[in-house]
Amino acid sequence: MELKYYQYRLGTAQRLPSERHPNRYAIALDAPGADASPFVEQILRCITSDQLSPIIRKHIYRGLQLGDADSSRWVAVAELPLRKFEAQNDGSRSQALDLSAEEAAKYPPNFLTESYSYFWRSVHPFSQWHKCNFTADGQAFNCAEQYMMYGKATLFSDAEVAEKILRSTNPREQKQLGREVKGFDPQVWTQEAPAIVYQANKEKFQQNPELLQHLLDTRGKTIVEASPDDNIWGIGLAEEHPGAKSLTTWEGTNWLGIVLTELREELLGNDSEHGYLGQAELPAQTIHPQP
Repeated sequence: MELKYYQYRLGTAQRLPSERHPNRYAIALDAPGADASPFVEQILRCITSDQLSPIIRKHIYRGLQLGDADSSRWVAVAELPLRKFEAQNDGSRSQALDLSAEEAAKYPPNFLTESYSYFWRSVHPFSQWHKCNFTADGQAFNCAEQYMMYGKATLFSDAEVAEKILRSTNPREQKQLGREVKGFDPQVWTQEAPAIVYQANKEKFQQNPELLQHLLDTRGKTIVEASPDDNIWGIGLAEEHPGAKSLTTWEGTNWLGIVLTELREELLGNDSEHGYLGQAELPAQTIHPQP
């Protein structure tokens, strides 16, 4: 049996003999190669640590499944992240760990697969630089980038730069001002930035119905910022680049795409923790045992 992130293999899973815990598995993660993509490394980091933003972790947990030739099943999110590390005989950095999996419902093999909806450039409504007016906490903003940089300045208590960002009407200037924030701590920003960008886009889309429809129209797909210039919020590649077709060859971690995807699921009212089907839609996909 394999541990997968959607259609991408991460390692192997073997059921452990146990009367008390019949749904317990030993998980051995594949050791990432020297050429592992930043997104694959992000998945493995999410599984084995809690250092990523809760929004990023929630998104990655959606795609985790155990599967073989007969069926797929969910990984129990409550068991993550994995914390016990054991050296392998081959000297690799893979881990052998216990992980419970939900056996109450089984689904067709490779049931969870992922496809993408790409965007880039400021003319696209998903861009942080796309001009649109919205308000939050009594302040007016002209794009999500302005909210993000204002949130950055506020997070680090730089009122002077925060005021300059509010006065600016140019996203490029807003971004540059954000780089001037005093007291900046990259570790704090890594943890907090996705939530700030999430709230920026929630206000943006909820207050602009014509933009919201574009977001909802991506239902069932993972949103991807195909920016060749950004390997954190984007994938570091343009959509037409061959490497953009698979997360195993992305050159970035796609944080903006993740934020927008998770926001869309909230606005659609999807309460499922797995894939993009809602709880009400899942029973029809269940493999029922033969009588």
